[in-house]
Amino acid sequence: MAAAAISGRPCAAIARCALKTIIRGFVRCLPQARLADRSISAVCYVDASSHTQPPIDLGARLIAEGLALAAPEAPFEYRALERLAEANRRGLWGFQVDRVIR
Repeated sequence: MAAAAISGRPCAAIARCALKTIIRGFVRCLPQARLADRSISAVCYVDASSHTQPPIDLGARLIAEGLALAAPEAPFEYRALERLAEANRRGLWGFQVDRVIR
């Protein structure tokens, strides 16, 4: 999990707003692992707006938009999406960030 602030506004609040625009209907989460703090790591999906499109991976979407960070043990896809977001200065990568906690 990571936390940052953009212009004094927590990134979590910005990511929450982004999720509100993406999520329509039910979210399905597939547990991946139980972490040391007893929380569960999961990949969560929401159905796309069209039946011909694949489900949307919410974590990947937020990372690609620069609104979330990939955990060190995250899949390669997530880490690659984070590098692309940083290179393109998307989301938190486009602002002066006070601090990032991984």
